[in-house]
Amino acid sequence: AILAETFNIQHSANGSIQEATLRSVLPFILSAVEPNSTNSRKKKKKQNWSLGAICPEWRAFGQVMISLLVDKCELNSELCEGLSIGVLRGAKESIEIIQSADRESGVDIDGDMDMETSASVEAVLDLSSDAILSVMSLVLGNQIDGQEKGKDDFGIVSQLVMINSKDVPILGCNLSYPAFKSLMKLPHLAATLGYLSEEREIDISTLIGCVIAMTIDSCKRQKVKRKDRLQYIRV
Repeated sequence: AILAETFNIQHSANGSIQEATLRSVLPFILSAVEPNSTNSRKKKKKQNWSLGAICPEWRAFGQVMISLLVDKCELNSELCEGLSIGVLRGAKESIEIIQSADRESGVDIDGDMDMETSASVEAVLDLSSDAILSVMSLVLGNQIDGQEKGKDDFGIVSQLVMINSKDVPILGCNLSYPAFKSLMKLPHLAATLGYLSEEREIDISTLIGCVIAMTIDSCKRQKVKRKDRLQYIRV
């Protein structure tokens, strides 16, 4: 609450958050959402989990701070990419903890099971969906110049944007390729996207459009090498 009020005061006075303040809080935000890097370097019999992975409150703090930063200041593409990757990799680590606990108790979270009666699956879906929403807020805050927030017929602002390219509607978002690869590694991604759309009633069409475009683009790159990334599809 104190940090949020500090952001509000600085934003009201200067139109953005001061750089010194941003530099001070970023290490804490990253520590809240990122996984323990030592686990990825080499496999150990005993995992050293990050604090954000074992403490949902600390992880939620990082995600709330990201939303505040997106709302109160303009973040460059490199910072948005780093935060997006950190959030997705951190969510993957937290899911690994849930899965390891289920394996020890004899529950197969990856097998065929009734999702409505599984607290573990519900926890995984909530965790994954929160991570994806954080990434979506970063992508929305890192819009391409000239883009505008899309609104549906009821005037509701979409999570991401639909833009027109030479009078041809295209669907997608400015998701970096490293963040896209981290998103593809998120466990139960298809179930999470369905959960966001059906249960939380969140418009994820532009994110799905971007994923489809970047997947097709990655397949094409095996034959033709290009520097630019395809992030949009025609609709």
